[in-house]
Amino acid sequence: MHNRSTSRSGARTRASLFALAALTVVGVVAAPLSAAAAPGDRTPDGSSWGTSEPGAGAPDGSDLSSRGTNDNDYYVTRVDGANRYEVAVNLNSPFTSAEVMYVASGQKYADALSAGPAAYAQGGGLLLTPRDSLPEVTRQEILREKPKRIVVVGGTASVSDAVYQQLAAVQPDIVRIGGADRYEVSRNILEYAFEGGVSDVFIATGNNFPDALAAGPAAGHLDGAVLLVNGWGEGLDGPTRQSLADAGAQTARIAGGVNSVNAKVEADLAASIPSVMRYGGIDRFDVAANITLDIWRGKVENVFVASGLVFPDALATGPVAAEYDSPLLLTKPTCHPASTADAIWYSTLNPELLVFVGGPNTLSEELIDYPAYC
Repeated sequence: MHNRSTSRSGARTRASLFALAALTVVGVVAAPLSAAAAPGDRTPDGSSWGTSEPGAGAPDGSDLSSRGTNDNDYYVTRVDGANRYEVAVNLNSPFTSAEVMYVASGQKYADALSAGPAAYAQGGGLLLTPRDSLPEVTRQEILREKPKRIVVVGGTASVSDAVYQQLAAVQPDIVRIGGADRYEVSRNILEYAFEGGVSDVFIATGNNFPDALAAGPAAGHLDGAVLLVNGWGEGLDGPTRQSLADAGAQTARIAGGVNSVNAKVEADLAASIPSVMRYGGIDRFDVAANITLDIWRGKVENVFVASGLVFPDALATGPVAAEYDSPLLLTKPTCHPASTADAIWYSTLNPELLVFVGGPNTLSEELIDYPAYC
């Protein structure tokens, strides 16, 4: 059950993912589905959010562990685009409005990792931009959703003053959240978006992206935040310790093993926060699955699946998945790691719709049409 806090700024107006993804499905017999809302707005080119088709079934193989069995039929759909900026726009297309729109670099990953849960907490979404010029597709999406405020994430090295001015011409109520480095930006996002405090905080390394990607929707499920730390440092630095104290954090959830966030950081967290737990794993795919299976302990309607090897397509997925109370699992281009396949097909998640994010160069047609484990 999703824990909605009373402090959240307000949910975005949205359509059911299944309603949007199943618009073109005819004559398919599947497991009973939950009631679907009416389809929402179209993407800028007039197409639906996606099309769906029956899933091909679980990968063959007996070495996958069994936490349950998914005997139900399911659907698959893909959200892609001409580039990472259009993918982000298409991900946002089910939403007819937004309280706020966060805009972060699509060329660097760090700023967007904390921005996703913050955007969800404030009833908004996340779009991407290059440093020096705002994509027209991004500008049109902001015009369509009419956010009451734009939050630019990162300093001018990530999003230039020129792009800031282009955004200000669309919505004059605009603010930039910067910092001396990715860690200060992350702390400033925490302070800005969760000014009333936050109980659950996922702690992820800022030195790589996969662990924080999967942590984003999980943080949304708990009405929590993602805070980046130097996981290879000599413990928890003073500003991060103070930021957690100011937020009133009660639970720190470390995303990743000791190679991502080392034992020194964990020890300092344990000395500062009432409850500390770690989601480790043999690799990034296992970490994402372990986060998912602990946070969602039962059936879900949708599961988002994105590349665990490259970051752009998955960056904007976080707040969208969170709005649908759906986890994000990571995979490889042509096959599923066993932990990912296990979570999708052999756990209690039992999703009705798998949403693959990214084009065939990132996630192949083979992966969707003939799922196999690596």
